[in-house]
Amino acid sequence: MDKMDKEKRNITEVEIYKESYKIVNDASPKYTQSLAKYVDEKMKDISQATSTVSSLKVAVLAALNIADELFKVKRELKTEREVIEKETDSLYRLIQGNKNFD
Repeated sequence: MDKMDKEKRNITEVEIYKESYKIVNDASPKYTQSLAKYVDEKMKDISQATSTVSSLKVAVLAALNIADELFKVKRELKTEREVIEKETDSLYRLIQGNKNFD
């Protein structure tokens, strides 16, 4: 990592599940705080729903929950892309067909 890359990185202190972390990344501190808040809320929700006291187990369950959300969104995005591709192809063929009548 060169000097410019290091200069672009931000250090953001966040709290997740009563633990403080210093996050070093290229994202804005506000974005990093939003991510941390989301993870913290997931962990609190899971802890309350399962009565699990182990931070590690809560973290793993939260990670699985977030991964599930990600996979569902990716699947939805893939489906939407397929629909758009089919519609685009249909429109293209329609336009090409109309050109032949000119």
